[in-house]
Amino acid sequence: MNFTPKNKVAILLQLLKDKIWKLDFRIQNIADIKPKLIQTNKVKNKTNKTISKRVRTTKNGKLMRMAQSTQHLVSRKSQRQMKNAGKTACIKKGMAKKYIKLV
Repeated sequence: MNFTPKNKVAILLQLLKDKIWKLDFRIQNIADIKPKLIQTNKVKNKTNKTISKRVRTTKNGKLMRMAQSTQHLVSRKSQRQMKNAGKTACIKKGMAKKYIKLV
């Protein structure tokens, strides 16, 4: 992109109107302005601590959670039921998309 004096002013005004770029000027001469354009950071979401504590990610990016029915009324459950419940379960794709945004 060729920066001529008229072109420079028009480009800088457009960028300031859009509020997308933050300008950092390196002025050597008044006639020779070299704008260094740095893209501003978008607003970051806070991590949802309840989900981050309950969900772990695998190397492949799957979300895993602990299986249900391991905490409450354990004395009534059989050993087989408890052994199967101790394993981790994979979160389905629809819910995983929502959880990834929160984590």
